[in-house]
Amino acid sequence: MKNMEEENIITEQSSITARLNKVINSIAHDGTINISDCKYDEIRNFMYLWNLFENNFFNKNYDYTLPDDFKHLAIDQRVIEDTLNYFKSRYKDDTTFRKLHLRGCDNQEQVRDVFNEVRISAEDKLQVINTVIYRYRCNLFHGTKEIQSLWKQKDNFIHANQFILACLEAKLNIK
Repeated sequence: MKNMEEENIITEQSSITARLNKVINSIAHDGTINISDCKYDEIRNFMYLWNLFENNFFNKNYDYTLPDDFKHLAIDQRVIEDTLNYFKSRYKDDTTFRKLHLRGCDNQEQVRDVFNEVRISAEDKLQVINTVIYRYRCNLFHGTKEIQSLWKQKDNFIHANQFILACLEAKLNIK
């Protein structure tokens, strides 16, 4: 009997995925999106990681002020620099920078200053990385990022995921 229950659960889950695919393709595309495709893995990972990140560092409510315990984490410096360098390269021109959809509370001046190396403190760097990743979250969850082109932003999510993982690993002392 247990095998039948497990099979029903698996069938229900794949049915939900198939139904979701139909909805996505009906609303957003021409029937060619398959969210089970591995090219969407980093986006799925981001959703899980953001949940853990916001819960563990911001008490389930992201705030633009970095918590003290976050500022003092022993985050792998290579990950910080790699993430920041990726963002600086990605958003070096105004057209791409505007696609972040920064808002007043995102401190656009600070983001530009860090990208242009006017501000170089460790805290400014962490703040800007968090701001960009938070924009990914908002743009994804509020529909600004179009589902048919999400997979093309895979590198954005890879870098965001690597940073979030490094933060969680540092907090949990996982090597």
